[in-house]
Amino acid sequence: MQFKKGSLKESCCCSVQWRSHSTAAPQSVLYTVLSAACTMDGVPSLLVDALEQLQEKEVKRFKWTLTHDIPEGFCCIPRGQLEKRDIMDMVDLMVDIYEEEGAVRITLHVLQKINQNNVAKWLEQQRENAMTCTPKGRHESCSSADLVKGVQGKLKSRLRKKYELVLGGCGLTCDCCQKLTSVVLSGTSKLIELNLSNNDLQDAGVTLFCAGLGDPQCTLEKLSLSLCGVRDDGCVQLSSALHSNPSHLRELDLSFNYPGEPALDLLSKIQTDPSFRLQTLLVDYNGVSRNKQRLLKYA
Repeated sequence: MQFKKGSLKESCCCSVQWRSHSTAAPQSVLYTVLSAACTMDGVPSLLVDALEQLQEKEVKRFKWTLTHDIPEGFCCIPRGQLEKRDIMDMVDLMVDIYEEEGAVRITLHVLQKINQNNVAKWLEQQRENAMTCTPKGRHESCSSADLVKGVQGKLKSRLRKKYELVLGGCGLTCDCCQKLTSVVLSGTSKLIELNLSNNDLQDAGVTLFCAGLGDPQCTLEKLSLSLCGVRDDGCVQLSSALHSNPSHLRELDLSFNYPGEPALDLLSKIQTDPSFRLQTLLVDYNGVSRNKQRLLKYA
């Protein structure tokens, strides 16, 4: 059993991967993955969420204080480096200069200086919660609901990063789908790639996922459902979701599933229709996997 976490620099994509050949209970696997996801780039997200609670004039006061009055041992940031930065850029700069823990300490200091004690208290509480829900913390003190909330907060971050979640071969079933869908397919998430291959989701699980996939605000671009027991009903639900949200999903992997030709035709028509973004559809024909890729026309 192995857990891997890392960033894909070329695509600016953070990835959480879990692959297992054991017979661990699906909820236990899901718990571990969600717990790990809580740690992804958490400090910058929390700082952005905290500072976005400030009014415009308060953000200006925050910037001014950063240039004039910060804790001893830290250097002030020159005014010229802050003037044209929005909140996300300012947080990136603070983390680059002070590192994560230093950025948290300075943010709390400045918030108190400008009399934003409620925001400072909120940031302290959220930071404490995030630390509790890490793999290095106390798993037994963190409920499943806490983990879901933590991942939802991470995916709602407006930082300029997007995420890939790999849950291939984790023993997930339909019973896990509703909770997982609320985390990874919410309309405000930054998730762009989701790999659920080799899980016994079947049509019922796919139907639950399609409720999120069909949300026009869902930004998922790549979805792998290879070897998931998807048949006719699942394809019908996927087709319906793509009609509701045609602008994002560009790659769908349904290899090693065996729905009937009429059900596959629904997706094939979408894949060849330029009004949909779907460009790549991986399907099986008589046990042979084929890649049906749209031929793009360039002006």
